[in-house]
Amino acid sequence: MATGDIFIRKLKNDLKWVLSSPGIMSRTFQEAFLENPYCNDYRPDQLYQCNNLLALERRIRAKKIKRIGLYYEMLCHYLLCHMAGNEVLLLNRQVIIGGRTYGEIDQLYRIIGNEQLVHKELAVKFYLGLINDVNAETYWVGPNIKGRLDIKLNHLVQHQLRLTQDEVVKHWLADMDIESEIRVEAQLQGYLFYPFDIKCSAPNFSNPEHLQGIWITHSQIDLWSDTLDEKSYVVCLDKFDWFSGQNLYYTVDTLNRIHYRSRSENAKYCHDQVVLQTRPLMFEVYAMCRDSHTKNKRIFIVDDKWPEKALDFVQSIPNRTKSEL
Repeated sequence: MATGDIFIRKLKNDLKWVLSSPGIMSRTFQEAFLENPYCNDYRPDQLYQCNNLLALERRIRAKKIKRIGLYYEMLCHYLLCHMAGNEVLLLNRQVIIGGRTYGEIDQLYRIIGNEQLVHKELAVKFYLGLINDVNAETYWVGPNIKGRLDIKLNHLVQHQLRLTQDEVVKHWLADMDIESEIRVEAQLQGYLFYPFDIKCSAPNFSNPEHLQGIWITHSQIDLWSDTLDEKSYVVCLDKFDWFSGQNLYYTVDTLNRIHYRSRSENAKYCHDQVVLQTRPLMFEVYAMCRDSHTKNKRIFIVDDKWPEKALDFVQSIPNRTKSEL
């Protein structure tokens, strides 16, 4: 991760990304899923106050986080603690009763005023879509082929969101004086990446406003680079830069000094990164537009055998999507 002032700028940009990013799924899939997770009032004077961000930085570094999902949860917990009108009750609390682990509650809080209790489960995911014409969540696979959208949705609906509805867990909560009716919510943010120049249907009941990118194989780099603007700059993103990207490392002055590459130079850069790192990589594309810098393109590059391996993964496990709570 970055250090010092750069890391503080990173935190600000990543918090803004979480606040502004839409959910992947729509409420038509399941009522608990949030299409625009953050519509509440925040205390901006506290949210981006240097001392608060420094305290957040210390907590993140103390945990020595290696997974982007845990980093995302810490950002969401920080936002909750600075949301006006809420009383935070539980954060990442494991539910262990009689020696049995029932699960973990990501967030449980009370809305001050109407006393509504809210149990919210958090997830950030990045899935690549395979060629399909059935809109199935099954055909959306994680870049490392270790997860699928349908499997994650099933786990959220059938296990995580049901945790606080379990009668045994209700008694456990009552022992902590948490006894009111609990509303459940699912906050699933991230990106869906569509295959380059081949039609791929969006998942059933996905949020029409979900964040999108494209994915290509190593052998398609040259073909894809021909579609880039003449003045563009492609950069490989570290995993912890997948939220707000890497422009946070630059000031306006340094951005103005970027040496924009030609299409062939960008293609060579991508080839070199893929060969060097030998794993699926996310890239961000900067382009010069009317004397300003835009960075609204994300791309995943995978090896040429990835689509076949991903399809085998899809076919090895039946569709798990269930929307009923």
